[in-house]
Amino acid sequence: MKMLQDEIYRTRKQFFNDRAASWRDMLYKNPETGHHDKHEKDFERLFSLLPLKRGDHVLDAGCGAGVLVPYILGRITETGILYELDFA
Repeated sequence: MKMLQDEIYRTRKQFFNDRAASWRDMLYKNPETGHHDKHEKDFERLFSLLPLKRGDHVLDAGCGAGVLVPYILGRITETGILYELDFA
């Protein structure tokens, strides 16, 4: 069982590592603007609903390329702490 879990882990990690360089472009690049703002309105709406405030500590688990960083930092400001954790 442990060997199977290890193989699944390695396979998933390799999947994300193989795509890391182009991940932001694949998922977030807006063909109309050429910027990584494809989901900007959705993220702004999401973060308007979260009770994040100045000085908060936030863990962004599964942060990937860090596309949520500006939205989080904009709310917790320089007095907060943001921890980024990703699988690959």
